Amino acid sequence: METRNKSENIIGHCKTQKFAARAFSGVVALWPASSRDWAIAMKSELSEIENPNESLRWLAGGIMSLMKAWWNRAIYGWKDGEAEPSSVRTPGPVAFAIAAIALIAFFALPSVHEGVRAVLDAWPPYSNSYLSDYQRMAREAEANHDAKTLAFLSSRMNSLDENARLAKEAVEMDPSLTWIYMRGANLWYAYRQVVQKQGWMQKLVDSDPDNAAPYLAEASIRGSELWMQNNGLPSRQRYENDPVWRGAMEKAFAAPRYDYYYDRAIDLQVSELKAHNLRQPQDVVGHIREYYATGMFEAQRYSNFLINQAKEAQKKGDTATASHLAWGIMQFADRARANLHNEYSRGTADALTLSAAEFLQPLEAAAGHTEVAKLLAIDKETIHRKMATKAPARAENWFRPLDAAGIALHSAGLGVVFFGSSIVFSIVILLAGRFAPALRTTWLYRWGCNCGRFAPAGFAAAVVLMAATFAPYLELVRDYFAGAKDTATIGALIGMSDSFYQLPNAIINPMMRRVFDAYLWLGLLAVVIIVGALFLSRNAFRPRAPRVTAA
Repeated sequence: METRNKSENIIGHCKTQKFAARAFSGVVALWPASSRDWAIAMKSELSEIENPNESLRWLAGGIMSLMKAWWNRAIYGWKDGEAEPSSVRTPGPVAFAIAAIALIAFFALPSVHEGVRAVLDAWPPYSNSYLSDYQRMAREAEANHDAKTLAFLSSRMNSLDENARLAKEAVEMDPSLTWIYMRGANLWYAYRQVVQKQGWMQKLVDSDPDNAAPYLAEASIRGSELWMQNNGLPSRQRYENDPVWRGAMEKAFAAPRYDYYYDRAIDLQVSELKAHNLRQPQDVVGHIREYYATGMFEAQRYSNFLINQAKEAQKKGDTATASHLAWGIMQFADRARANLHNEYSRGTADALTLSAAEFLQPLEAAAGHTEVAKLLAIDKETIHRKMATKAPARAENWFRPLDAAGIALHSAGLGVVFFGSSIVFSIVILLAGRFAPALRTTWLYRWGCNCGRFAPAGFAAAVVLMAATFAPYLELVRDYFAGAKDTATIGALIGMSDSFYQLPNAIINPMMRRVFDAYLWLGLLAVVIIVGALFLSRNAFRPRAPRVTAA
């Protein structure tokens, strides 16, 4: 039995040795010819190893050496038949061709050069560069009495006081622009004492008394004042018993129309963007959120108050008053929904309709109004289905996970800048080496050659990535300038804007979002830069010894 076991072990050892020998023959065959002598020497030593485990370890070492040999060939560029290896291979025609094609694409494709500019504008010190252009435009508009341009700029300066001043000047020049005072209900104005905005809401109401939106804006401002007076915790009764807030809401629900000037705002923005050739993201969509409806939160609060009043009237047997109050909510919601342009505000209008329908359906059925009760049941079912399939509201920029499109855009921009700079550096060094031969023996020349060999491929990849990710934005801008102002187009523009500014905001202001997300991507970006720099400069820090040819 013992003899049999020894025989089996010997057979196993032989099989292992044969496998290692055949595999190492493949390693030798794949080895770069310029240094294959090393592989042959390693294989000859394999026959001296008797332990099968050691043979397998030797084979593993040979495979790793094979990978290192090809790495060194890629970096150092040793060629067959060289008496002395060159320190590094200079860029060949393929590298020059790739660089030339990528450079042509950079200037020829708007999706590339405009995309790179947009990415740069999202980061300091360029992120506020547009302000100087806006200030120049404001001075020219004041000199030319251009009310439309002043109205356009009245939401774009870096000061609320300056914005308010320009808005006031625009309306004084052209009273038809009074609707821009709707911005006075913006929370930034409501929470700050901006002297120039005093009287805005009254002028807005006087200019458009049949519109619910100015009254909602007035109620929103009063609600903000109550919120501040009570340290952010005003009671429900505090709103309902406040004569200013309640009076504004009564007028809003009684007004025959609802128009928060969405169409006028979009038309003004598009005409001015075209007139001044402004197409960058910070110009096109930087202030588009201001055109969302104002006061719908107040409308929801007031509708709850009316429903409670209707229930009290019903308990007292006054069904006529109860029905009148609930139908008032339904009618306001219908007027508002027909003129709202974003899903959040439409969802608020649907909630108003649902609360009123749930109260009215049994009331109308009890009154014998069967058809009306059926229609109310259909409204309820439709809204319930819509709410069940509705996507969750889009969180604000700083609360959402980092966007893949934004990461791709900024990665492409970084690649274009980094690899483009490497190409320029390589060209300068190579030209200098032609006139200063002593430079060719320095680490600087070796680094420049490596940049020239590998940077064009990285530059081309960054150009392709930028073209693919920025082209959809240009398509959206073309549609927007052509007159598209539907919810889908505006939402897509805002999403693209978030993609541009989300990553810079996360890195510059990490406490505004989850710190882990911000520094995770910042760390990965640093790793990529370090690895790329080491790849290009490895031979500069670790010069290779001259190759020794086997005898």
